[in-house]
Amino acid sequence: MGKKHLFAVVVALFFASIGVAQTSLGFKYQSIVRDAEGNPLVEQFIGLKISVFDQLIDGTEYYSEEYNISTNSFGLINVNVGSQNPELFALIDWSNGPYYLRIYVDSNGGADYVEIGTSELMYVPYAIFANVADSVNLSGDEIVFENWDKNVNDDFDGEWNSLNNKPNSLSGYGITDAMSTSHDANSISNTDITNWNNSFLWGNHATQNYLQTTGGTMTGDLGANGAAKISGFNANLVNSTSSTYTVSQADNGKVINLENSSNVSLIIPAGLSDGFNCLIVQKGAGQIVFSAGSGVTMHNRQNYDRTAGQYAIATLVNIGGDIYVVSGDMQ
Repeated sequence: MGKKHLFAVVVALFFASIGVAQTSLGFKYQSIVRDAEGNPLVEQFIGLKISVFDQLIDGTEYYSEEYNISTNSFGLINVNVGSQNPELFALIDWSNGPYYLRIYVDSNGGADYVEIGTSELMYVPYAIFANVADSVNLSGDEIVFENWDKNVNDDFDGEWNSLNNKPNSLSGYGITDAMSTSHDANSISNTDITNWNNSFLWGNHATQNYLQTTGGTMTGDLGANGAAKISGFNANLVNSTSSTYTVSQADNGKVINLENSSNVSLIIPAGLSDGFNCLIVQKGAGQIVFSAGSGVTMHNRQNYDRTAGQYAIATLVNIGGDIYVVSGDMQ
C-alpha cells in the first residue's frame, strides 16, 4: 500500500472515537478503516498495535498490545484495550496521568507498523479508577474529616427508650381519632367487621323487622319467597282415641297424638293450605294408616303408608297443590 493510502488509513484511525466500557480493567477502541478514496476497507485483515504513553511525544511506554484483526462488512474494527495483557494493564497507575494512546497500523495485516498518531486519554473507565481507589488507605484524621462526628459512643442505638422529648399523648404523634383499650369498639375483630358487612347486604336492619335475639313475639307465616309458606309450629297437642281421624286446617303446625289399640285411619283431605304441616304420633298399639282423600296426591320415599309401631312419629307436609309428603318412622 502506498504512503498516501496508508495516510488515509491513519487519519481514519487517529480520529476514531474511544468508547468507555464498564468492564474489568479495559476500555473499547473503535474505528472505521478507509482507503485513500474514503471507502471503507471491508472484511480486510490489518495489523494493529495500541500503546499507552505518559507523554505526548516520546515518553515512557507503560503498556502495549497487538492485534491481527479483520474489518467487518462496514470496515469497522472493535477491540478491547487491556484484553491482550490484562496483568500488565492492571499495573498502570491512572492517578499519575495524563496518559496518551498511540496507534500503529500495518495495512497489509502484518507487524510492519507505521505510527499513526497519539491522542490524550481524557478519562478512564470507572472500574479502572476504582481499582486505584481500592488501594487508598485513610486514617480518618485527614483534613476533610475534621468536622465529622467520629464519636460512636453518642450515636443513636435504635432503642425506643433512648429517644428524648417523645410526645406523651397520641395527639402528639398526629393521631386524632384514636380510642382507648377500654372502649367497646376496641374488641371488634376483622371477623366481626366481615360478618356485619355481609349481614348489612340483607337490607337496613332498622326497617326490615329482623328477628331479635331476645324479647318480642314471632307472628305470621315464615316464607322464603312469599309463595309456599310454612307456618310456625304451635307445639299444641291434639289427642284422639278414635279409629278414624281426618286432618283439618286447624291442625296446621300442631302435634296430632293418636291412641288406639287397633289401626287408626288418617285421612288427608283436599283444600289444606300450601305449606300445611303437622307431626303425627302413634301413641297407641294400633298403627296409623295414611289415606289420601279425593284430589290429593301422597308421596313417601319408600312408598310406605303407615307408622312402624307404637311411639313412631311421621311428618305430613303440603308442598303445594294438594301434594303431600309423608316421612318418618314408617313401614
